Amino acid sequence: MSFSDPLHLLIKSLNKNEIIYFKRYAKKQTNNYLKLFDAVAKQKQEYDEERILKKFAKEKFSKQLHVTKNRLLHSILKSLQDYHYNISFQSGLKNTLRSVEILFNKGLYDTCSKLLSKAKKDIHVYEDETDSLFLEIIEWERKLLIKQIKDKSKIQRALIDLEIQEEEVFNKYINARKYRFLVDKIFLINYTKGVDIDKKSQKLMDQYAKDPLLGSEKNALSFIAKIYYNNFFEIYYSLKKDTLSGIKYAKRKVELIEDHPEILRIRPSVYLDALDNLRILYTRHKNYREVFSVLNKIKLFPEKTIHIKVWKFVHSTIPEISTHSSIGEFQKASVLALGINKEIKDYEGQIDSGRLMFIYILMAYTFFGSANYKVALKWTNKILNEPNIGWREDLMNYAKLLNLILHFEIGNHDLLESVIKSSVRFFENKKSSYHFELSFIELLKEMREQNGEVRFITSMKNLKEAMIKNSSKGSISISQDNLELLLGWLESKIENKPFAEAIKEKQELEQH
Repeated sequence: MSFSDPLHLLIKSLNKNEIIYFKRYAKKQTNNYLKLFDAVAKQKQEYDEERILKKFAKEKFSKQLHVTKNRLLHSILKSLQDYHYNISFQSGLKNTLRSVEILFNKGLYDTCSKLLSKAKKDIHVYEDETDSLFLEIIEWERKLLIKQIKDKSKIQRALIDLEIQEEEVFNKYINARKYRFLVDKIFLINYTKGVDIDKKSQKLMDQYAKDPLLGSEKNALSFIAKIYYNNFFEIYYSLKKDTLSGIKYAKRKVELIEDHPEILRIRPSVYLDALDNLRILYTRHKNYREVFSVLNKIKLFPEKTIHIKVWKFVHSTIPEISTHSSIGEFQKASVLALGINKEIKDYEGQIDSGRLMFIYILMAYTFFGSANYKVALKWTNKILNEPNIGWREDLMNYAKLLNLILHFEIGNHDLLESVIKSSVRFFENKKSSYHFELSFIELLKEMREQNGEVRFITSMKNLKEAMIKNSSKGSISISQDNLELLLGWLESKIENKPFAEAIKEKQELEQH
């Protein structure tokens, strides 16, 4: 058995439309490809070559299965290139240049000029990553000058004009690259250190911010350079926890793109990512009115490709549920969550495992908040039973705690004993300190044994106060997500009110 067979991984990554396209494509080739494709596609978590060999023992291609597998893999890649051809802006430009070469060799120079003129107009829209193609267009225009213009003086003037254009492309390219390097540097700090950066990283990013290029947006010579400029400060102020300043630059980035509507056609992901970053900052600032406003913009964006459909599901549908849940509107969130299962199946292979695990946790939390504990438990079990979740320790920790609370709320007292023992072992075996998690589990254990809650109000208050006190000092080791879950549940028990009400009141207090 293999967990990393390239063919198996590629086939499992295909969406429904890509599979349909490949099967049509493969019919023009050997039928062995389709047979092998279907057999591999049926294998779920891992690839089992012994089963494949057994299934096709009578087929000639099984004698050299590795050869057929390799050819099938390249056939799938070729079909994907064809399928995604019109989705990629750069692929479209490359196709245009291939057509220009064919037309030029046939002597159809006027048609070449028209194609190049159209390509040149489009390429100005998004300067970065297309500079080499722009230079290729200029090169073809040089060749056409000799074929089309008979007046030598006109040729000379045209060549000088092309030389000026070429120099402008180089200058913009170098300028944009310098901005991109600055963004890469500060992004690396964010990626490696997270949101809580140390003093050394703080000093380093302050040093980056003093770069003369970052003195003004006017220093950015192109659209993409301006995007990088604002992107740098969006990350910079986010790391400094100056959310309002971060929002200012995130909004400017969105405005820049909206001032270039052609970007929405050529590079929709640039706009959607900018909106998503703005939404995240509004969420951190707890400006939920603006969060829903941004989400509405995302929802209204046309779904022309499967990629955009999946993106909108992950960055619009899921955040909408998350936002309603975070402000205590669990009933609204659970209504939106009811159809999630079908969409997850529809987009199988299109959502990475880390994101998928987050969705499972969100669904569990949403149904927990609406007091639909049995449904919440089903989603929690998806996390706990996931074999490859080990690398997301934060999600597993959260799932363990929520699982405990759910069993307690349902009244599974017999099963709760084994769940408590398992959870204690889980947290005690970790290298990090999980003092508050273990204290909470011990409290639940005592409450289960005494079969009551009222007599433990004092213990709950003491644990809650200890968490809040240590959190305000910045010395608490518990994660923010775990902290909010436990504090919210403890508050609901202390005040004898639904969890949703406790969360809603907390959010209202924080916003005033």
